[in-house]
Amino acid sequence: MPIARHALALARAEFKAFWSSANGGLALAVFLILGGLWFYNSVVSYSFANLEALARGRVLDANLALFSASLSRLGLIVMLVTPLSTMRAFASFERGGHLDLLLAWPLTRAEIVLGHFGASLGSLALLLLLSALPFALALAMGVGTLKLLAVAFLGLILLGSAFTAVGLAVASRTRAPFAAALATLGILSVLWGAGWAAPYLADLAAALVQGLSFGPRVERFSLGLINFNDVFYFLCLTAMGLGLAQPFEE
Repeated sequence: MPIARHALALARAEFKAFWSSANGGLALAVFLILGGLWFYNSVVSYSFANLEALARGRVLDANLALFSASLSRLGLIVMLVTPLSTMRAFASFERGGHLDLLLAWPLTRAEIVLGHFGASLGSLALLLLLSALPFALALAMGVGTLKLLAVAFLGLILLGSAFTAVGLAVASRTRAPFAAALATLGILSVLWGAGWAAPYLADLAAALVQGLSFGPRVERFSLGLINFNDVFYFLCLTAMGLGLAQPFEE
């Protein structure tokens, strides 16, 4: 289909542009450094906790004590990296003087939005693939299960798609990339931490806030649980963010 072909061509161009920029190197550094440190911390914590458990005649479940703890933290790294991949989605054309040329191409609004979405989500998927290497090594050593890893990374991809769509919607409203990054990070942080306020609210408000929060949904995926309400939530948020992105607005 033409729309898919045009969007894919734009996605490839934007993907290359991102990884040839400082933002791509910064995103890679943040992902690998934080992911490595948190995985190492999880391994050390699991080792000491397991030694204490063995002294009491018990063995800790590596899935819960090691894999789930590390995988849930990857969602926070995705939240930090997403603004880097979306902040210049539309402003880069304006700052480089190429917006008029872009609008002169035979591209529709949907093709432009989907092209940027594909480039940003593809970058996040690449980072997640690299972050999966320590878990693959643990699997090779007999720690954890492939099912848990697959479900957790499915959740991270869905989370990344929702984050990317929100980032694009924000980036399309401003010509200032730094402002877009801060606004995106702020919105995502509020949605992530909204669940923490639930115990202090009335029943209806608590249920609403808990339903909007990313945190519990990421936790369920990191435990290897696929909840179709969570899948639907991420897909709806992705669709809403893409629908709000307006690259043609002045």
